[in-house]
Amino acid sequence: MDPTKAGSEEQADVERRARQEPNNPVLRTRLAAIELQAGKVRQAAVDYEVALARAPNSLPTLLALVQLYSGPAPDLKRARELARQAHELAPDDGEVSERLGRILSRTGDYKWSLDLLQEARLALHNPADLAYDLALAYANAGQISAAESTLRDANLPPAQREAAQLLASMLSAIENPAEAPAVWPAARRLLETD
Repeated sequence: MDPTKAGSEEQADVERRARQEPNNPVLRTRLAAIELQAGKVRQAAVDYEVALARAPNSLPTLLALVQLYSGPAPDLKRARELARQAHELAPDDGEVSERLGRILSRTGDYKWSLDLLQEARLALHNPADLAYDLALAYANAGQISAAESTLRDANLPPAQREAAQLLASMLSAIENPAEAPAVWPAARRLLETD
């Protein structure tokens, strides 16, 4: 059963079984997915945490919690802790490296973020949606030309293209301060639309 598409009968069955077997990590994970789909974010976090306590090496549960804590139930410290744990379990998994790299970037650990995003880029065969985050990681690590090159070489989806062009212009302005006044109007326009 796909918990995100559970009907009311299936949902009731999972809830009943989870009450009967509260320490069953599979049931708690399914229940958490159903709760998340229903918008019960805090309860989903509780159930995922219970599942993780019962099965601490469950990569899918770790990744679900990382996703939850870096989004709908923001707790970047916990997300980072869980992502680090996931990376220890699967150090060669590009998806895990990507998630941890993005979280580390948001928490200011740019050096490790850059290392992980580079690993993810190789493991995931240079996905376009990673280019923007990788360019930011390069820029935050002081590698401006690498950031510009990453953006220039990326085949970004249209939704990210304008933001990437603006970032490239801003990066260029860092190396050529005379360009900065020309970048400001575009930056302001983009920030006002988001």
